[in-house]
Amino acid sequence: MGISAAALMATATAMATHAARAGDERRTMIPKDVWGTWAAKREFCTSNDRSRLITINESGSTGPLENCVVEYVDEATGQGGPIHAAHMLCTDKDDPEKVTSRTFIVIPHGDTLSAGSDFPDLQTFYRCPVTN
Repeated sequence: MGISAAALMATATAMATHAARAGDERRTMIPKDVWGTWAAKREFCTSNDRSRLITINESGSTGPLENCVVEYVDEATGQGGPIHAAHMLCTDKDDPEKVTSRTFIVIPHGDTLSAGSDFPDLQTFYRCPVTN
């Protein structure tokens, strides 16, 4: 499966199915520490092929296949820091009538993050440098 906003958002589904625990928080946007452009391989950041990148901002994400808008984000405390479950509505870029509800797990680690639809399938993404 290629890099897609769906892959990034689907990881949070597993977390979303669990009952909220003490200390969990619900937010209306994706936390600022994960905003930016991300790639599954560092060299994708400098390629002219932008289809391999995912852009995350406060309101959602854009990938090669879908545009997703945040409904809400659950945050839980994990061993290594926060775990975000982003619940999103995603629109297929090729078929704007096709809208799906997705949840993605996102675990930030500075300039890398783990993301996907469930914990066993988390993939590492690398933050691309900001270019003007």
